Amino acid sequence: MNFLLPADRWPLAAALVAVLIAVAACSSSGTGGVDSAADSTGTTGTAPPSSTPTDAGASALTPGEPAGPGEPGVLATQTPPAISEATSGAIFQPAAASNRIAFASVDGAVYTINSDGSGRRRISNSDPGLSDSPFGAYFTWPSWSPDGRYLLTTAFTSDISGGYETSLLRTAVDPPGAASSLLFRDIPGSTGIGGVAHFPIWRPDSKSVALIANVGDGLSTFLIDVEKGIATGISNGAPVYLDWSSDGARLLVHTAERLVLYEFDSTGSRTAAERIGVGSVSYRVPKFSPVSDDYLYVDFAGDIRGLFKGSPGVPDAELITEARANSAISWAPDGDRVAFADGSRAGFYESLRLIDLTGVTAEVTLDTPVLAFWWSPDGERLLVALPGGELENTALAVVDSRTGDVNLLGLIEPSPEMGFVISFFDQYAADLQLWSPDSSRFVFSGLLKDGLIDDQAGTPVQLSDGEPGVWVFDPSGARPPLSLGAGIFGTWSPG
Repeated sequence: MNFLLPADRWPLAAALVAVLIAVAACSSSGTGGVDSAADSTGTTGTAPPSSTPTDAGASALTPGEPAGPGEPGVLATQTPPAISEATSGAIFQPAAASNRIAFASVDGAVYTINSDGSGRRRISNSDPGLSDSPFGAYFTWPSWSPDGRYLLTTAFTSDISGGYETSLLRTAVDPPGAASSLLFRDIPGSTGIGGVAHFPIWRPDSKSVALIANVGDGLSTFLIDVEKGIATGISNGAPVYLDWSSDGARLLVHTAERLVLYEFDSTGSRTAAERIGVGSVSYRVPKFSPVSDDYLYVDFAGDIRGLFKGSPGVPDAELITEARANSAISWAPDGDRVAFADGSRAGFYESLRLIDLTGVTAEVTLDTPVLAFWWSPDGERLLVALPGGELENTALAVVDSRTGDVNLLGLIEPSPEMGFVISFFDQYAADLQLWSPDSSRFVFSGLLKDGLIDDQAGTPVQLSDGEPGVWVFDPSGARPPLSLGAGIFGTWSPG
């Protein structure tokens, strides 16, 4: 795919491509492990305890306790190499963005833009604090803070010898041209986490970020205070997946088969750590309810593998439904329903079920291979990515969450970054929003495959051959996609 960078940025692009295709030995790329219990055809069973202070030879976790050899656990509080302090002085409160899209362009910059294509603003810049580079920096992976005031971006910088560094920055979105704070700098030459440099997920209060990064001898998870630029170790091990509770007081960390619930006070200090359940590698991301402290995860009750609902302080978890190997979970915005896919093989899930946790409405089932799915904010629809026939193609469809009716919109060849999001959609869903806040549109990136596409004004969209675009889709399909320009990934602001 041709990214058409200016000639003076080709060395930097080469370094970026090397990062994106690197496969780290400690990659968080998959759920293909073997569970500790066999598959079962049984239909009943006792739910596993929601917390087990000691099991499988692991001792109870204590806040600040170092991890044992080869065992995922809690890292002692520490500052990883090359953390810089955020900008000092009076606390700056930028204005929050409203109904804007942040996207990474093919020119190595991050922009925000209105959904109609107007008001384009460049956010990324080469601030002091990044290493000097004759080629500047390449910015990508924008992520909105929950309050809409800031964007996280990943910056790649390269030197004349072909080496590179990756850094995590925080930048105010308004006013334009605001300085960035350097939050984290990866170890030089890091191969990242199997396709990206690192993975950040905002705490709901926008004051801190949980970050998964390769620290040289494996993956570690940190909590970064974005005002002070101080990182505190939470855990180590891989593969690892995270989810915050809606109030930011708890963080679920799923490392290999082990699930741990961490608690934090208002200052961000860790106060407790609790092992949850028996453990399973048959899923990736545990999910908190968006409206309570309940959480969903996959575990075993005897020989039965299932989807369970747990709650802090409640000794036993509730079995929601049995599950096949390899599952993905997505809680509806109202907290009453869950989208649950299982039976993953050859890169897709065998079916998608919409389960009403209240028992009021019947289950809705989509009996077709599914790659990924995202709830609309109003909970009425899901954007679903389906296999598109040819390997590089993805079919986009919108599913009515009440009836299961499917509206097939067409084919797209996702950009490499969008393809990565599809592969790990359940983790990225926590931090990257494809739907507009009012659920009327969604954004997607790639190369449209349905021939000539006109924008809303009826003018042919001009993109260079093979160049991916950032597109705003009407989920009804009544209007053709609108191009926001050449780009590799886009995400909608929270408000």
